[in-house]
This record gives sequence, structure tokens and C-alpha cells, in this order.
Amino acid sequence: MANTPNPFRRVRVKATPPADPESLFKELRTRSPEIRDLFSHQADILRSYAQNHIETSDVSLELPTGSGKTLVGLLIAEFRRRIRRERALYLCPTRQLAFQVGTQAHTYGIEAKVFVGPKKDFVVEDVTSYRAGRVIAVSTYGGFFNVSPGLYDPQTIILDDAHDAESHIAKMWSVLVDRSERKELYMQLVSLFEPRLPKPLVASLYRDSRPARVPQPWMIPFGALNPNLASLRAILDAAAPGPDDPELYFPWTTVRDGLASCCVYISWDGVLIRPYIPPTLTHPPFARALQRVYMSATLGSGGELERSSGVPQIKRIPTPKTYASHGVGRRLFIFPDFFRTSADYQTWLESCLVRERSPRTLVLTPTLRGSNIFKERVETAFPGRLTILSAAQVESSLDPFTQDEHAVLVLSGRYDGIDLPHETCRQIILLGLPSGTNLQESFLERTLGLDVLLRERTKTRIAQGTGRCTRSDTDYAVVVMVGRRLLDFCVRIENLLSFHPELRAELQFALDQRPRSFDDLDSMVNAFLTQDEKWAQAEQDIQSLRSEEPPPDSPTTSQLADSVKDEVDYSYAMWAGNHGKGVLHARAVVDRLSGVPLASYRAFWSYNVAGAATLAAQGVGEFADVSHEFLRRASEASRFVTWFAYAAEAAGEWDIQSPVSDQLLGLSVEGVTSFIHEIGTVGPTFVKYMDETERLLHSHAAPEFDVGLARLGGLLGFEGSKPEGTGSPDAVWQLGTKLAVVFEGKAGEAPHESVSIRDCTQTAGHLDWAKSQPRIKEIDSTIAILVTPRSRIARQAVTHADRIRFWSPTDALALFTVARRTLESIRSAMVESRDVDQRSIVAKFLTESKIDPESIRRAFLSRDTSSLARE
Repeated sequence: MANTPNPFRRVRVKATPPADPESLFKELRTRSPEIRDLFSHQADILRSYAQNHIETSDVSLELPTGSGKTLVGLLIAEFRRRIRRERALYLCPTRQLAFQVGTQAHTYGIEAKVFVGPKKDFVVEDVTSYRAGRVIAVSTYGGFFNVSPGLYDPQTIILDDAHDAESHIAKMWSVLVDRSERKELYMQLVSLFEPRLPKPLVASLYRDSRPARVPQPWMIPFGALNPNLASLRAILDAAAPGPDDPELYFPWTTVRDGLASCCVYISWDGVLIRPYIPPTLTHPPFARALQRVYMSATLGSGGELERSSGVPQIKRIPTPKTYASHGVGRRLFIFPDFFRTSADYQTWLESCLVRERSPRTLVLTPTLRGSNIFKERVETAFPGRLTILSAAQVESSLDPFTQDEHAVLVLSGRYDGIDLPHETCRQIILLGLPSGTNLQESFLERTLGLDVLLRERTKTRIAQGTGRCTRSDTDYAVVVMVGRRLLDFCVRIENLLSFHPELRAELQFALDQRPRSFDDLDSMVNAFLTQDEKWAQAEQDIQSLRSEEPPPDSPTTSQLADSVKDEVDYSYAMWAGNHGKGVLHARAVVDRLSGVPLASYRAFWSYNVAGAATLAAQGVGEFADVSHEFLRRASEASRFVTWFAYAAEAAGEWDIQSPVSDQLLGLSVEGVTSFIHEIGTVGPTFVKYMDETERLLHSHAAPEFDVGLARLGGLLGFEGSKPEGTGSPDAVWQLGTKLAVVFEGKAGEAPHESVSIRDCTQTAGHLDWAKSQPRIKEIDSTIAILVTPRSRIARQAVTHADRIRFWSPTDALALFTVARRTLESIRSAMVESRDVDQRSIVAKFLTESKIDPESIRRAFLSRDTSSLARE
């Protein structure tokens, strides 16, 4: 048989290359027989690409999770490799996904090689094949965005899950000093900036144990950063002298020369140094590529992709009509916080992990700390019964999870890059709102209140994370949404309307349910997992909800999209040291932002103008006036973000400080907003907390009343606390460095007796106590209050009462009643209002109810203890 002549006669014709990626697919004859043809939406995307974007340097495409993005991306890469003779690199968020893409490429009949790990371990023949354009390279963001990537010369780059890849990309320009790992270096940095930080924040940073309520992250303002740049550089030079500590050394080498253009964020957990927008186009392997293709399940339209990738303009391929309203698979969302508090449903949540019909569970959390806490709880609840896995154990393969019948995979900050289709996994637990995954996000969200800016990023993570188990039309999975802030995000109308119609319908269906017990929840889950006739009706309801037309982009989204090019250009100008050009771009951003929802972002960019002008003024004097003017604008644009007042103070601009009453209001607004986010805008936790606080304030037992009094301060936006130790007040209310109220609680005293000398001296002594406390000693104004049911004062006590004020327990209860009613109104307004700054809502209701801090301060000062009736 070996010598049998070939029956076919060679016909020599010139081969015609495929005209486009869609035609190329037809020529992949070695693909798996299961891959018969392109889906219509894949063909639509490829046609649009071929007709309009072959020569576009930066182009994005959007396809829902599980709809075949990988094949589309590989076809584009293969087309450019074969026809245009370009080196093509396909980037993934994780190693596991890189291996998965490599396997998929083989099934499609596309030659690809996976490159992960140290470049010294790359197979030389494979690298040569990539460089010669014979294969597509598949790697990770971390393998490419570093100071010396092994694949340094791609001409086409496909960025998978691009919209949520910001953390992977920015890591190259991010110096993170984790307190738990580098405490000595962390304390050096705290000490460096301590003189310019608010005293309450400094006191918290020096605490050995993590505070129960961690203070808001702080960005070091340029007035404090610029004078300390040389010292900061020296500290980090000494801490990272060489590559023996690669996690610190290599990021430091990338930001060292651009330190003046970086932001420095500080919190109890660590310090982060990075540019606001990653300067990816300064990375030659990225910048020299002829085309970069960004693929995502949710791109959004507010410019977030450009901000996260550091590219000023990215053209978009429209989403195919097939997926304009339809998604992939089906999810049943469960919101336990809607009808129970977290303490009440913890046991039920743990029982979900051992449900017979869903033996494997994927748990996604925003932070490593959250993952560790959850794993500890599971290990305690089910010792030895469940296999608990983390990211490191599935880095190369998902087999440890998918081949175990009793497994829980717990991942932090990983909402993309993992596929669990069909029977692999039927249950996801989304543990907490996927925001604040790094200090920059936390600062923008918690300190500046820029929920509106981060909405797209948060929405993307929810869409990505909840779609990990629905990879085809026939997949289905239960998704348990845990946490009050996650519920709040989904229930707010402007957020809900921004989701893809399919996901929006599924969420709306879940929010319309009213389970009365955990048995009701279990019945819903069982009907869904068995896909029985009860679920059939629910399926029809979801499809009806899906048919509703999606809303148009809001003016807020349009403004963010319009401003993003100048935002990115500003970042590059600052990185290059061209501060005058930075001023021009930052001013252009300010000019494009208007309206209440974007007030804080407009203030942030006014601050950036001032910062750039300060640096520019070192060479051109006229910029000094620009800096002063835009610091003033920053303070005026956002009255309820107190950080801007500190920024002006750090810059020595005392004359643009707002009135004390405005500063007090801003602090209380921040406090109330934070409290409502913590307690939730919907669900039973608020009512339970309020009922408990009211019970405490009714109590005549000193310890209980004192706790209620501290809680009351928290409801009003103060930081309420009950200090420990002999001679300390029974409760303290504090507003930053502006106002403190120290209380001596005597709620259990007999009303018919008189206020004694001892009562007065005890209360007045708390003023001296306050002067000894690091958090309070430099506060502008401290008021001492005696809380007593007595209405008379002993004659001999009058001379001891001149430094104190009095208040009755019934006064406290009356204030609580007003506060409760006001907070109820605020919660409702936050849910129902569209694109309205939440802090403005809080300020409006506080002032209208006359429980703003200035009104409370005046009321306290009017209650002179010496004016009580004398016995």
C-alpha cells in the first residue's frame, strides 16, 4: 500500500486567501465536528469588523458571557496572522483561562500556543513559531503588562474580558504597601504624611487592631504630597533596592520617575501609589501594536473602558440585535437581605453549600479579607465535610473543583475568567457589592461618593460574576446575592435599568418576590433546579419583563463619555511632566461636567486642575492663580465632600474654606450616607436597628442608655462611640476635627431630686478628658452635656455648671423620633430618585428636619445647666 501511486493529479492554481474572518472560519477544516458553523451574532460581529475596522487601532466588541466571544477573538487574531502576516497575542485575566483558550483554539482548528509563568520557562520552539507568525500566542495580562514581558512584540492584541481588566493592567503601575505584610514600611509612610492628615484618621491608622468601622480611605492631597516627594522617593528606594522583592521593586521602577503625577491613597489596611489612569501607551509592547481588540460582556457607554485601559479613544462594534435583548442561559436570583438580616440568614446560607442538587458552589467576594472570613465560617460549620478551594488551587486547571462532588471555590476580586457550564456548577454566591476592590476605587466611592462614576464597573462585575455558570442557552444556575449594599445597588432604579435586558428581567423578577420564610426560598430554588411546571410560569414572567425596551443613556453617562478623552490625555501629559498641558486637559474635563449627580466628579477634576497648575507654576508664575481658583471651585462644587476642604487646607489656601456650618453639614452628610449604605435602603435591618436603638434610649439602666445615646449620634451623621475606662464620658459624638459632644449619662437618676455638684464636675471633667485624647484634643469645639431627668439644680452646684449643658432622656427620644422619620424618607428617596447625588438628598432632609449639626449644636448650647430651677 505504501507504494500505491496517488490517484489525484496536482492542479497548480494560485491560492486565494480568505477575504475576512468569517470566510476564514469556513477554511478551518480541522476544527471539531461539533463546531459546524458560526452563530448569527458571531457572524454579525465579524462582518462589522471586516467592513469597518480592519485598520482601526483600537476597537471593542460586546457579546454576553457564554455567547462565543473567544471564537470571535481567535478568528480576528488568526485572520490578521494569516492574511496580514502579523504576530497575534490573545490576553486573558488568568492562567486557567489562558489554558482554556488554548484548548478551545485547538477545537476550532487554530494553531495557538499558551505562554504562562516565567519567560525563562517558555519553550524556545514555541516562541520562535509565534515570532515567525506561525501560531497565535495566548498569555495573561500579568505576563504582558510587566517591565520585561517575554512576548514583547505583538502586532495584534486581543484583550479578553477587557472591561474588568483594569486591576490586571494597572498593577504594572501600582505600588501596594500592605500593612499586614510590610508593617514597618507602612508605618514609615504614615509617619511621613501624619502632619497633614486629619487627627481622627491618624489615631485610627496607629491602632494595632483593625477598627470595627474602618475610616474612609484618604488620598494625600498635592499640598501634602509635593513637599514630601523627595522623602517618599528615598523611603521606597531604601525599601525596594533590587529585584529580590519583585512585588515591590518592579512596580516601583515604573512609577518612580512619574511619582509627581501619581495618587497616594492611605487606609488602615495599606498604602497604594499609582496614576489615576494607567499609562498603558507608555508600555512599548502595547503601544507599538497595530491593532488592539477589546472584548467584553458589558462595555457600557460612559467611557469606563477608556479609563481602565488608558486609551483615549476606542471604536465600538455595535452589539448584534440577537443579543440586544436576549442573554445566555437562565439565572434565579435570591436576595436574602430583602426579608431577613444577615445574622438571621447565616445558617440558611451555609445550608445552601450542601444542597443535594447543587453540590458545587462558586463564591465571589470583592476582597481577600472577605474570602478568608467566609472560608473560616464554612470550615467551622462543616468541618471536614466540604473541600474549600481558593484561586491558587485552580490556577492551571479547574479539575480540583469540577471533579469534587462536595466543593466550594472561593475567589476574591475574580468576576471574570472562569467558565463553569452545564452540570459543573449550578450555584453562585455573590458575597458583597463588587466595588472598592482597591484603594483608588474605595476612595472614589466612599470618600468622594462617586457611585455614579463606578456604576459601569460595578454593573460589569455583577454581570460577569453572575454569568460564570450560564455559558449556553440551556444552562441555568441559582445566584444568591448576599449583602445589603449589593441589594441596594440592584434595587436603585437607575442601576437596575442600566443592566442588559435579560439580566434586568431576572433581577426584577427576584426583587418582585416576597418570600415569607426560608422554606419559601428553598421551594423556589427546588422548582428552579428541577425546572418543573411551577418554574415554567416564572420563566414566562421573566421573558415578559425582558421584552421591555431598554432606556436611553442618561445625560450623566453622556457627559462621562464626552470627557474621557481629555481625562486620559491629562494623565499622559502629567506622566510626561507637561503640567501646563495637563492643566488644559483637566479644565476641558471640568467644562464638560455639569449637574448635581456629577458635582463630586467635577470637584475632583477642578482639584486636578489645581494640582497640575501648582506643578506648572514652578516654571510659570501665572499658574499660581489658576491653582487658587480651581481649589475654590472644587470646594464650591461639592459642599458635602469634606476631603476637598482638607485638600485646600493642605495647600495653604485657608481663605477659600467654607463656613463652619457648611463643613459641619458636610461631615454629617458623609456620616449619614455611610450609615445608610451600611444598614441598607431596603430590607428589615433598618427597622430592627431602629427598634433596638429606641429600646436602649427608653432604658433606665446606664449601660444600655449610654449605648443608645452613642447610636443616636451615628444616626445624625456623627461618629458615635462609648469610650472605655474610668473617668471617660458615657458617650461621645464627633464630627471630624470640627465638633465633639461628650455626654455624662444619668438617665436612671430619680427625677424629683436635684442636679448635684458631683453631676456637674463629672460632666465638666469630660472636657479635660477630651483634651487628652489624640482623636479629639485638637477639635475646634467640644460641648459637655449632662443627660438627666432632673429639672432642678442644687444651689451649691450652680458655680460648677458654667461649662456644661443639660439634656433630658425625653429630649433624646424626641430627637431619635425625628431622626428615624428623616432617615426613612432619605432611604425612600435614594431608591426612587434617578441620577441624583445621594449626599444632596441627605443634606436636604437633614436641614429640612432641623437635625443638621448646626441646628443640633445651637440647641445644645441653649440648654445652660445653670439656668435650671434652683432648689
